[in-house]
Amino acid sequence: MKLKTYKLEEQDRYVDFRSYIGGVYFGDPCYVVPGWDDDVDLWEQLCNKMFAKKTKTNWATGEEITTH
Repeated sequence: MKLKTYKLEEQDRYVDFRSYIGGVYFGDPCYVVPGWDDDVDLWEQLCNKMFAKKTKTNWATGEEITTH
């Protein structure tokens, strides 16, 4: 199973899902993503993609800030 996630942006008021042959799911992913009892932990992979740490530099102070 290959996971693809997309963040809805302002321009996404209309999205044509007819080209998504495998289907589209709207809802809480915890109900459909396999988890810890499977050979591959897709739940952990999904969470790591959704909540990846990002390091940014404050333009005023030069301080590096890590966010999720």
